[in-house]
Amino acid sequence: MASIDSGGGDGGHKKGPGVKKAKKLSTRVDMTPMVDLGFLLITFFVFTATMNEPTALDLNMPKDVDDEKKKTEVKESSVLTIMLGKGDQVYYYEGKLEPDASNFKQTTYKGIRDIIINKKAEVKSRFNPATVDPKACEDEKTRPRKG
Repeated sequence: MASIDSGGGDGGHKKGPGVKKAKKLSTRVDMTPMVDLGFLLITFFVFTATMNEPTALDLNMPKDVDDEKKKTEVKESSVLTIMLGKGDQVYYYEGKLEPDASNFKQTTYKGIRDIIINKKAEVKSRFNPATVDPKACEDEKTRPRKG
């Protein structure tokens, strides 16, 4: 509650020459109810807020096959292996690494992005050529990256 502090106990108010002006009375506001209200509002909003559910990427699992040989095999034409090296270098190869390392290549962090995009478009076109739009792949190259 608000209260008024009365500065003295002289009681009367005198007028006339030589009489001092009355002191201005100071007010004091008790902030306890406002703090209580603040905490009530905070708890209300915390309990009524909805949290975002975490989103996950789709996980493409291999087909369930009875033959043990073919269970974990992946077509070599769809594989792109990327290895990070020192000095901002990225090493990659497609398919299996040849014994003479003729398919082992080197690029930078910025260059690997185009290689991944091209490989993605190539693999998509092999599975369903009608659904792959080459223009969409070009848009993916020019689209600004997030982060």
